Amino acid sequence: MNKSKIILGVVTPGQSPREDILKEMRPYWPPDILIRQSGGLDGLTRKEILKWEYAPSDSLIVTRLSDGSSICSAEKHLITRMQQCIDKLQAEGAAVILVLCTGIEQSSFTSTVPLLIPKNIVHDFIPLLLDHRKLTVIVPAPEQIRPAIRAWKKRKIEAMVHYAPPYSPSEELTRSVAEIKKNGSDMVLMDCMGYDRSIKRYVSLETGKIVLLARTLVARVAGELLDGKNEKRLNRLH
Repeated sequence: MNKSKIILGVVTPGQSPREDILKEMRPYWPPDILIRQSGGLDGLTRKEILKWEYAPSDSLIVTRLSDGSSICSAEKHLITRMQQCIDKLQAEGAAVILVLCTGIEQSSFTSTVPLLIPKNIVHDFIPLLLDHRKLTVIVPAPEQIRPAIRAWKKRKIEAMVHYAPPYSPSEELTRSVAEIKKNGSDMVLMDCMGYDRSIKRYVSLETGKIVLLARTLVARVAGELLDGKNEKRLNRLH
């Protein structure tokens, strides 16, 4: 019976499972899809991960471990391990694969089934909304501010970028919100899959601005693909 259902493979750069994210994405998906998860840092201890070195010029990813704590690692250390997760989930029958990270490009991976990359979904969609409007972006770590500014400039957008850790209330979030209130922007993007609806609600209430949450935006796009009417066609692609 399970063979007739859509299997969604979910890859996190950190450790699986990521029920903290999926619980807010599932309402946008058919209730009977099967979800299998894999993580780029699965099987590793914090001590082992912290041995990995990175340079100031490296692209950094903030993610979560299975104990609920967050950790920062260079993208270069994660790509190969995440590709192995993709390959594993394809071998297990995944008809669609979703990567839970807005910091990594589609071109970093290969897949024989539809591959949903939040960075491409979110960053290609936002410019369509802006027109003359000004954008503020919130990222998880201060080291990500300059790379984010450069990335949005490539899309011809002069984004104002602030940071706040995604996994707990913080002084940084309070400070960023205070700055966003007066920075003249019209729209705020919470640019990490770790930010949840409670943080979005806080930013929205405090700033009075339009706030877009990456995880629910991506969930809605994924929901279109995972629609039950696509079930047989998706399974044939595998």
